[in-house]
Amino acid sequence: RHQPRHFYAVILTAIYNPAGRSVAWAWFRAHLAELEERLKGTSMLGDLLEGAIPVLGLDYPEEVRRFFAEHPVPEGERGRRNGFALLEAAERLRARLGVGRPHPS
Repeated sequence: RHQPRHFYAVILTAIYNPAGRSVAWAWFRAHLAELEERLKGTSMLGDLLEGAIPVLGLDYPEEVRRFFAEHPVPEGERGRRNGFALLEAAERLRARLGVGRPHPS
């Protein structure tokens, strides 16, 4: 059985890679319930959400907001809240710099 920290790192690495982000986002949506179960009782789900939401949200803002509104993650609430705060800060910075949203591949 794999340790949670191993697949946690793989998921975030895929999300952070622009070439793999769309596949990682689709996988994340399909496997959220499994992640909740495997990471239950740890802080890792919150950490994963805090790291993933701002990165995914810059490419897929409407989808990410809708997904997490429809799929609450009680054990990861802190990470969800912090992730959306980071996303909002990144969106404000992007707007201030006049940088457009890239088209995800």
